[in-house]
Parts: sequence; C-alpha cells; structure tokens
Amino acid sequence: MAGRRRIRACPKNGSGWSPDRAETFRIGSKEDVLTETAAAGYRYDLFISYSSDDDAWVWEWLLPRLEAAGLNVCIDRACFEPGAPLADEAERAIRESRYTLVVLSPGWVASQWDAFEGLIVHSQDPAARLRRLIPLLLAPCTPPDRIRSLSAIDLTRPAEREAQLARVIAYVQGQRDLPELRFETIVAPAQRRRELQWYAVAAASALLTLVLLAAWIFLQGHGPTAMPAGDFNIAVAEFQALDAAGRPLRSDAGVTRARSIAHFLEEQGDTLEPIVGKAVHIWGPDQGVRPILPGEEAARARALQASVLLYGAVRQLTPERWQLEPAFYLTDEAVRQADELRGEYALGTKIAYRPAAAASEREVNQTMEARLLALGQILIGLSYYSEGSAAGYSKATAAFQRAAGDPAWGASPDSSGQEVLFLFLGNAYAKQAFFNEDDAAERQRLLIASQNAYEQAIARNANYPRSYNGLGGVFFQMARPLASNPDPCAWKWDLLAQAESAYTKALSLPAETKPPSGFVDLRAHMGLGRIDFWRGGCLDPAAWEQAQAEYTAAVAAYQALAEPDRSLLADQMAIAYTDLGHMAYFRALQPSADAVDPLLGEAILYYSQVITLAVQAGQDDMMEHAQRVMPYLLSAYCQNGQADAARVVLEQFVSRTSSPDASRADILDQMQPATKKGCLDE
Repeated sequence: MAGRRRIRACPKNGSGWSPDRAETFRIGSKEDVLTETAAAGYRYDLFISYSSDDDAWVWEWLLPRLEAAGLNVCIDRACFEPGAPLADEAERAIRESRYTLVVLSPGWVASQWDAFEGLIVHSQDPAARLRRLIPLLLAPCTPPDRIRSLSAIDLTRPAEREAQLARVIAYVQGQRDLPELRFETIVAPAQRRRELQWYAVAAASALLTLVLLAAWIFLQGHGPTAMPAGDFNIAVAEFQALDAAGRPLRSDAGVTRARSIAHFLEEQGDTLEPIVGKAVHIWGPDQGVRPILPGEEAARARALQASVLLYGAVRQLTPERWQLEPAFYLTDEAVRQADELRGEYALGTKIAYRPAAAASEREVNQTMEARLLALGQILIGLSYYSEGSAAGYSKATAAFQRAAGDPAWGASPDSSGQEVLFLFLGNAYAKQAFFNEDDAAERQRLLIASQNAYEQAIARNANYPRSYNGLGGVFFQMARPLASNPDPCAWKWDLLAQAESAYTKALSLPAETKPPSGFVDLRAHMGLGRIDFWRGGCLDPAAWEQAQAEYTAAVAAYQALAEPDRSLLADQMAIAYTDLGHMAYFRALQPSADAVDPLLGEAILYYSQVITLAVQAGQDDMMEHAQRVMPYLLSAYCQNGQADAARVVLEQFVSRTSSPDASRADILDQMQPATKKGCLDE
C-alpha cells in the first residue's frame, strides 16, 4: 500500500499539468455521496490498497476519476496520520471506509496480501469486511484464495477501463449493482487446508470437463475463438452474400469464395513466414471466421487476434451475374512504425463474373490470385517496417515495387484499384527519406520518388484521400529547411503552397471516399495547421488565426474518438498542442499584447496537454518531445507569477524520466536566465 505522496499543482487561472487534469467523468453529485457515507457511519467511501509497482496508474489514472465522481477516497499518505504505524492506519482506513478497492496485480499479490489478510482476519467481523471488498484486476495474476472467491472487475483491457470503472463508481454511489460479490466465511487454517484440497480435486475434474466440452464444440465446427497470440495471423472471413439491393442472400457463394482464398493463402504461407520471423496462421470459414460488416473490422480483428483481415461481399446483380467486392484490414501488428497505414482497404475494384460460365469463373480466380500475390508483397514490405531503419524501409520499398510492377495486376493498364499499391510505395519512399537528413541529394531523390508514387495513385483514382494526405506530407518535407540550416524560416514557400493544395483536396473529397480508420480529415487539418503555423511565424502573423482554426478542428476530431484510436494519434495531438501553446506564448511576449495573463494561461493549458499525453503514452519519442516543450511550459508559469506550480510540474515530469537529474538540468539549461531568476533558481 506504499506510494508517493501526490502533490497537486494549483496554478493561477486553473491551468497547469497535474494528474488531476486528466479527462474524467462524473456520475452523481458529491453531496449525495458524502451524505450517504456519513449516514452509514463511515468516514470514507473508498480505501485503495495497491502495490508501489502500480503507483503511477493509481495516482494518475484511478484516483483522479474516483475523486471527480464525487467520492471521498482514502489512500495511504493522503489520509494516514503522520507518524502513526502504517498497519494501524491501514486497519483504521478499512474500518472507516464503506468499501475497499484492491488493485490486483502481480506486485500486490507478492508484497501486500499477507499484511492485508491479517487486517481482515483479526478484525471483529472479517466476513463483513470481505463483503465490502471490490477487487480491480489491473494485470493478470493469480489472486489469493480469499480474493479469488470474489468477482473481480476486469481492467486488464485499457480500452474498457473507463466503462468498467464507471460501473464501480455507480455501484459505490448506489446507482447500480455489480455482479454478485460472492464471499466466504474465514475459517481456521486446518479446515482451510482441507477445503483447498477438495477444491483442487473439484477444479481438476471441472477443468477436464471443460476441455472435453471445448473439444466437442471444436469438432462441431465452431472452432476456437482466437488465433494464437504472438504469431502473424491472417483471418479470411466468410464473404457476405447480398442481393442487388444489399439485402442478405441465402447462398453459399460467400463461404465458398472465402474458402478458396484461405486455401490459396495457405499455399503462400511458407513464403511469408521466414520474412516476418513468426509462425503464420491462416484461418477461414472452416475455423469459424464469420462475415464482417463495415465498421466491425477493428473489433473483430482484436477478438480474433488477427494481424490481417480479408473480407468483403459477393453480390448477385442478376440471376446470372455476380460481383466480388474484396477488402482487407491491417491492424497495428501489421503496420508497426506506420500508424497512418492502419485500417481498411479495397483489394482492387469490384470484379464481375458469371458463376455458371467456366471461363468467367476461371478469370475471376486468376484476378483474385494476382491481387492476393500483391497483398502478400504488401505484407512482406510492412514486415520490414518493424526494423525502423533505412535498410528496412529500403527492403520494404523493393517489395512494394514488385507488387506495383507485376504485369498481372500492379502494372496492368486497366485502373482496377492499383492505387493502394502506389500508396504504400509512396509511404516507404518517404520513410526512407527521413533517414537521409544529412544527404540532401539522396533525400530529395527519395522524396521525388515518393511524390511520383502518390501521384500515380491519384492518377489511378482521383478520389483517393489517403494519397492526397501523403502527397501533402511529401511537399511539406520538400519545403522545410534541413536541420543543418540555422534559419528556421528558410522554407520553400511555393512547395508549401503545393502541400496546402494537397491537404485541402483531401478535405474536399466526399465522405464516402474516406475510410474511418484513415482519419483523413484529422490528418489534413493537422497538415494545414502546420503550414499556417510556419507562415504565421515567418511571414504573416495573421496566418496564426487560420493555424489555430485548423488545429482546433483536428483536436475536436481527436476528442470524438475512442480508444485505441486516441492512443494511435497521441503523437499528432502532441504536435497540435505544442504549436497552439507556442502561438499563445509568443503572442503574450509581444510588446503590443494587451491580455498577457490570459495568453500565458492558454499557453500553460496547451503545453500541459503535451506533457499529459507523453506521460500517458510512456513512449520514448513522445517523452523526448515533451522534454523539449518543458522549458516553454515552465517559462509560461514563471512569467505568469506561478513559481510554486512551475517547481511542482518540473519535479512531476522529471520523476517520469529515466534520468531525473539529467533531465532537470537539461530543461533548466534551455530556459532564459532572466526567466528562471526568482522562479526556478536555487
């Protein structure tokens, strides 16, 4: 139950980063909860027992949400009496709390259970205390028997934590029931050992029964529910059979088509396996992969533990004519180092055929085989992305070139959906260019190759929004000054204008052309915001008004998303909040500024969002970005007369870095001496 004492920043204007500024939800009123707690004779609604291993999550995620819901929470150093024995204070906290939350994790089981069990067993009414215990399963572990007898709230899946915690809060507030909390009478150790021996025999018998039942279900054709974890898994779903109006059709055409695709991919698995470095599994309708409806791709992929989904529809246009509409979906596992490529894609245009005509059936099979071979090259190329190196992206480029240059489909003169191949090729060239910052000629060659690939995609399909966003990114990189250039405003403004045109075109395309997982509008607003940010800083300050509008639109689109999409775009939001903070901060420094305090407060708010996103993500690149933002955040605090808040925020941040002393020194070294004086100097 150990942990650090939480120190809250209480900055002027209510701004500043602290755990309390995390996004929260509210259920019920604080007054109602406190009244009910007092009436029941308890001092607190909840006491939290947790391991120091889970300190950060408890203080920065769990506790702010409980307090925001109006609950009176007791947590070790926040409510323990100074100097009192910890065991006594823990016993008092349990006694005076309506409920006790236990954050279950391997660390808690290893370090806290013995002491916690003693507090329960030696109380006057141990069974009652056990009834008031709510276990929260934060990480997979083997709970002690007494805890295992209770139904735990499963928080192991981050995407479901908000909803699960809302259930707990509603239960504590008396607005909703949790599943029945079973409990047992605490008995003597000898009797307990006999019970455990009996439980072991019963559990073994039950396990054997379950295994036999699972085997029977499998033999009935339902199959296992998820593919092997940690491997490269391709799931081929039964294709939807539809009539011309899109209504479900009773036909085995969809399952037959999916089976043939799965069998073809199984033959190609040996080619893919040595490249991805993992076992490759192919599942199809015979393993129970049901049809996938539009919008279900991400959830079904997670449920199946699939890296790639192949799915689609077969549509009966007339009694003799059918149409095959193939698609594929790439998960995070398939597009590591390239979140912008995650999501759903058409595997070429729709294919018309006549099932009764042997020649037509043979032709559709050949067409699909050519496209599946191209998809195989895409997957091979993406597997090289995981190397995160120039060599890896070079190998990826070669794989995408093979797909785009294959006369069977990629290089075919007909426009039958090959734009997807050139989209991936353009992305790979741009990734390579990133590693050639010190070689201007090679960098320019790669960016031109990327531009050409994106333009070929657009030539194949003028309504392909992902390619316009990719092209905008290429023009942006062509326009910006190299890192070695000391002049940050040495932009090629004509190329920046071309980037603006590409992003604007992406925004203007019809909504039905924009795949939901592509976040087309959000990425386009981000690109336009960056363009106007630099225009405002280097050419015309009025451009910052448009930059703020574009970034605000991107932030609104981000905030409308749910997990895991929000986490995937956290790095984009860090850029948006950084630039929004810079615009407010540098406006405040202008001699003509007539509202300095509000502007500094605005800068503090935006910079704090960057720090919060980085700490929540815990990724090295985002923490490095946040460390570069920290000098600006601290300067804004100091210039706004909030020295105490600046010191708190600094210590909070460096405590999350791998080298707190070095990080602190680096951050302070980047600040102006005059700004630090009297604020952060020792």
